[in-house]
Amino acid sequence: MTLFHGLSAFPITPATPNGQIIADDLAQLLLRLKAAQVNSVGLLGSTGTYAYLDRAARQKAVSIAAETLAGDVSLIVRWVPCAPMLPWRWRRMQPRRVRMVC
Repeated sequence: MTLFHGLSAFPITPATPNGQIIADDLAQLLLRLKAAQVNSVGLLGSTGTYAYLDRAARQKAVSIAAETLAGDVSLIVRWVPCAPMLPWRWRRMQPRRVRMVC
């Protein structure tokens, strides 16, 4: 499998005004994209919302996406800075086809 092929979708990251991820809304968006058979999902980076989220909110969004897509759709994550994502959560997500783009 190549990193980029086919249709990549870039959903918004639903969040409250105080920066809390709206988990159910994000999961529903991702399930719709999965049902539409997109080849990959680009999370945190295209729509601008990610810039206003703290580290915990970003980690939550990536965790929700990895669980929802369950390895059936490649997940491309823009993470700034990249280094904090490398601990245990990142290692747990790698088998699920999560890609980190810095």
